[in-house]
Amino acid sequence: AFRNVAAAGCPPVLQDMEKVTNANRFPICEASSAVVGEQLSGYSVIWIAANWLTYQQKFPHFMTAFEATVRALAQGGRRVVLIGKGPVINGYDRRCRQKSIVMPFLTCEYLSVPLSEDVAKINAQLEALAGRVPGVSYFDANSYLCPNGSCPLEDDSGRLIYFDRSHLSLDASWRLGERIAATGVPEPFRRTE
Repeated sequence: AFRNVAAAGCPPVLQDMEKVTNANRFPICEASSAVVGEQLSGYSVIWIAANWLTYQQKFPHFMTAFEATVRALAQGGRRVVLIGKGPVINGYDRRCRQKSIVMPFLTCEYLSVPLSEDVAKINAQLEALAGRVPGVSYFDANSYLCPNGSCPLEDDSGRLIYFDRSHLSLDASWRLGERIAATGVPEPFRRTE
């Protein structure tokens, strides 16, 4: 069985929520954390993805609280897979070409951009966390999305890859999954007994 358990706008931590949440979001995130924690108890593999950059930049205690959560989840033989942050494309507008029909002064070049240092840094921290906690793995798709550190915004057929500045389009997500599967299922996604 597979289940997506999420609380929009809340960090993926099960304790110390007050240190990693804005005061106005705290009651919602605290209540959501309790529900999420209950749901996770029935699963042997837990994948965690988040907007890591936002939490790390806004809350200095985020990585400490997150590591405590990961350690707690990995107890009892459960596997935890940390999903790295993908590219962030500042100023990206997928509707630029449509807008340029009525605003011809717009320049809509979808050029490649470098993978940001902030993304590389947070992903290195997540990978290091996975390396020091037994039962925890790490995966990010940036080697597929940004070969040689350069992230194209269009595929070879001219289709846009991103929905917004930090999310893939649905179509591009499927194509990415096909590319990853074609090279062999990465270790963190293989079923282990």
